[in-house]
Amino acid sequence: MERHGDWMITYTGKRFWPLDPRADEVCFADIGAALSMTCRYGGHTRRFYSVAEHSTLLARYFLERGEGGRARYALAHDMPEAYTGDIIRPLKKSWWGVEFVDRVVGAVILEALGGPWTADDVAAVDQADTRILVNEARAFWTADQLEAAGWSFQTSPLPHVTPVGVPPADAERDFRHLFELLFPGVAYE
Repeated sequence: MERHGDWMITYTGKRFWPLDPRADEVCFADIGAALSMTCRYGGHTRRFYSVAEHSTLLARYFLERGEGGRARYALAHDMPEAYTGDIIRPLKKSWWGVEFVDRVVGAVILEALGGPWTADDVAAVDQADTRILVNEARAFWTADQLEAAGWSFQTSPLPHVTPVGVPPADAERDFRHLFELLFPGVAYE
């Protein structure tokens, strides 16, 4: 069967077509490895801070509140970036094609995970994803840098969430641990 676009090679050596993804080709070990080595904010942080650490922080935030469905979505919400990269918000909002590919890959990952989330879960995670920006900004830039850039916070930070900037191997281990806890029926490898 002919595929659309070109393929990429993944961490585990598989082929994945970002423009023509299939649920049976999603490998969560690939996703965990890629996200653990993908730096947020286009790498413009004082220390390395991975998408995997970001996702685990959000998932733990909801787990600590006994909100398992939201924790699952929080861990999964940036999984498409394993195949598309972490494109900074100003560009992502402007490139309709990137948003489209992100949604298509996200739908395939959702299918591989076995089901949808409620609109309320998505909205709660989206809100927390915006609030964690405050925690991240305070962890990875100085107050002088934030002031000079004119970054004013329109929301409060997430309570009890501290981004650290752990090494990729630690981020991947934590991501896998949470994945196996939250998605016990889904193979990681």
